[in-house]
Amino acid sequence: MGGEEAPCQSKGVLAAIEEETGRPCPRVELDEENADVSKLLTFVLSESLRPLAPAVLDATFPPRARGARSSALRRLSTAVNHPEVVAVLYPEAKPHG
Repeated sequence: MGGEEAPCQSKGVLAAIEEETGRPCPRVELDEENADVSKLLTFVLSESLRPLAPAVLDATFPPRARGARSSALRRLSTAVNHPEVVAVLYPEAKPHG
C-alpha cells in the first residue's frame, strides 16, 4: 500500500506481479461503485451460496431502483463473463474457434 508496513509478498513474487500487471502491489482497490456488485459476485460464484443470490440482489438493489439494479447486473455480467475470469472458473474449457 506504499506505507511503512512490510510487503505482503516476497520480492520475487512482487516483481512477477509488477511485470504482469504493471502494478508493484497485488492489492487493487475497487471503485466504490463496484463494492455492492463485488458482494453479490461472491454469492453468484459460490455454488453453496448461489441460491441466496436473488435475495442478496433484492436486498442490495431493490427492484424499485431499476437504474441502479440494471447497472449492477450489467457490471456483474461483464465481470463473470470476462475471459480471464472464465479461464479461472473453467480451466478445462477449450476456447471456441
